[in-house]
Amino acid sequence: AILEAEQAKGGMESDEKLLRVSGQSIAFYELPPKTQELKDLIKASSALKGILSGIPDQIEDRTKFLGIIRDIASAIKNLLDAINAVATENAALVKSQKNNLE
Repeated sequence: AILEAEQAKGGMESDEKLLRVSGQSIAFYELPPKTQELKDLIKASSALKGILSGIPDQIEDRTKFLGIIRDIASAIKNLLDAINAVATENAALVKSQKNNLE
């Protein structure tokens, strides 16, 4: 829905629009930050979304873009660690939100 709204505005390519809006939060997919693990997950996902949304501005500069790729790899590792912590420590809460996450 977000991409469709951005496409209606015209201008940029779809992939560029998707990257630019990737930093936006989507309330439907948000989990309530009830535990520290969930807070860490939200922080890690926001960091990754922020990096991804900056790609269109940095892609022309090869050196900066290679730096972004390293940042993305690090952010993905942090996100996976946070997901593992949530799955391990908050199984009941995640199960209650399973339908939204799928």
